[in-house]
Amino acid sequence: MNIKKLSLYYHTLKHLKSTQFVYRVKNTLNYKASSSLSGYIHWKYKKVIDDASKSAFKSNAKFFKGYIQLNPNILERYHFSFEVTDRILRKNFKFLNYNKTYEQDIEWKDSNVPKLWLYNLHYMDYIKDLAIAYQVSKEQEYLNKYKKIIRSWIDSNEVGKGDGWEPYTLSLRTVNLVKSYLILKEQLIKDDEFIRLFKESLYTQFAFLFRNLEFHLYGNHLMENIRSLIYGGLLFEGKEPKKWLEKGYQLYVQQMREQFLEDGGHFERSPMYHLIMLENTTETYLLLENNKFNVPEDIKQRLKNGYNFALDILHPDNNISIFNDAAFGIAKKPEEILPVGGYLFSIEEIKARFPIGSLNLYLLMGTQDDRISEIETKAVSTVQYSQTGYYMMTDQNSKMIIDCGEVGPDYNPGHAHSDTLSYELSYENNRWIVDSGTFEYAGNHRHSFRTTEAHNTVKIDGVDQSEVWSTFRVGKRAKPIDAKLEQKNDHAIFIGEHDGYKRLADPLIHQRSIVNKDNAYLILDTFRCDSNHQFDSFIQLHPSIDVKYKNNYLETTDGLRYIYIIPFYMKEQVLIDSEYSDEFGLKYSNKRIKFSGDTSYSKETGYILFKSDSIINNLNLSINESGNEKEIQLLTDGGLIWSHTFSMVGELN
Repeated sequence: MNIKKLSLYYHTLKHLKSTQFVYRVKNTLNYKASSSLSGYIHWKYKKVIDDASKSAFKSNAKFFKGYIQLNPNILERYHFSFEVTDRILRKNFKFLNYNKTYEQDIEWKDSNVPKLWLYNLHYMDYIKDLAIAYQVSKEQEYLNKYKKIIRSWIDSNEVGKGDGWEPYTLSLRTVNLVKSYLILKEQLIKDDEFIRLFKESLYTQFAFLFRNLEFHLYGNHLMENIRSLIYGGLLFEGKEPKKWLEKGYQLYVQQMREQFLEDGGHFERSPMYHLIMLENTTETYLLLENNKFNVPEDIKQRLKNGYNFALDILHPDNNISIFNDAAFGIAKKPEEILPVGGYLFSIEEIKARFPIGSLNLYLLMGTQDDRISEIETKAVSTVQYSQTGYYMMTDQNSKMIIDCGEVGPDYNPGHAHSDTLSYELSYENNRWIVDSGTFEYAGNHRHSFRTTEAHNTVKIDGVDQSEVWSTFRVGKRAKPIDAKLEQKNDHAIFIGEHDGYKRLADPLIHQRSIVNKDNAYLILDTFRCDSNHQFDSFIQLHPSIDVKYKNNYLETTDGLRYIYIIPFYMKEQVLIDSEYSDEFGLKYSNKRIKFSGDTSYSKETGYILFKSDSIINNLNLSINESGNEKEIQLLTDGGLIWSHTFSMVGELN
């Protein structure tokens, strides 16, 4: 192992908790024993298997009204689709934009599909859809397929072995099985043999999870474990299930305080995982409240703040930004998740944005919440979540979301990208400047989508800000030094900086200032260093955006509107063929802009993004110095169209 690899390991491992090491060793030994010692699993879980045969469901636990009293008319209102269930009837499964049809039985250990695809097969999200489809249509084929899939899984997945018994996979599946059972209870209890198999398997899965919680990872994995324990503890009678419930409640309060920051953001800093965890933890909160557990007030406040954060991280198209391993199509859509918080915490802004409620709201709370909020949204606003590290500027026709936070929790930055001081920009309802996305969690493209050049920020001397490596690892990492967002009289201003390049032989601090004024954004990058450094500043355009050179600037358009990109203090500008992925497994061709220069020429550089409804010809940029200040002007043949003044040390006015 060379010095560089040793350094990566050291700077990755030094941040881990001691419990992560302990549980990693424990899990490794368990895995080796179960795979090499015949009868090990049966010996270890003999009591669990025996207890499962005597297990019983509780009769007094309170779950969710909508699941128990499913109303077909409500499902029609929210356009429940039979697309998924009808594919499953044909043994066709689609995950991560990849389809597979099984000619015979489902191959639960299929080695010919990507690992994440196989995990999705085991999650069984689709089992709820089959249950709902039966209740809507009363077609027996949906109920028969439901039972057949569950029997197939039980028969094909020996206790403790294979992907289906990994704790995260198990956590998601058990919750889906409980929800589907709540929907189909009246039908299932008529089939004595099926309900016996179902109950014994489900009990065994919960008991296995209880003994294999993901303390080697923590983060969203542990939160999924917690939710599952609480479902199991409420569903089953007995001393052991009571332990699941008590453990789940204790960990829920502890992890809510750790994982949801006081400003509402989830500590992994991924908008997608924020939505997933918001749905998860709200469900858990409602289960606890329904069953007379005393959830502390600060937990409720973190949940409420989490909904506000989720609302503000949306673009005008009502979907999330895709920083840090985020993608569309994994979490439920914001329009499904956010109305629950709007109703639960009386957040009028959410009700105004999503006025008809959602199916998810009905299933969890048994209400449609038809009350329409008449609150007016502000045309111009700034919002900052300084703990999470996201900053939002909104004006009459655009929204910019800026990322200047920690890469994630130090002990688990698995979803981090090297993207500090990057941003996304929407103009009207169109995404214009974008994060490149993720595409996959394992494979040849994983690393390229995590690098600095795949984001709208600056790379120094060809080195990434943070050492992203392997699939989910980060070595040395950029940390924000300071960041703030202010609304002035005639403009909004963000200033942030990070220390990711302090590790260079000649340390460098990168400061980025962004001004939103009138029809333009000014991006100003300042480098504090002693020696000369090469810098490359990148901009990723959405695939729908065309770009062409116009003398010393670039014209971008969606066919109706224009954003002109005018660089200053740069030596070179290059258009690069690139790739964009807003969903797992899908890539689109797009254009990447690269501006280059060096600090011997200027330690200040940047560009203007000027928005226009029509073509502008002959744009010119002028920078005038006066004392300690510089005035930057944008001119056409008709004269001055935009200007702003900033100081020579990078402090914008």
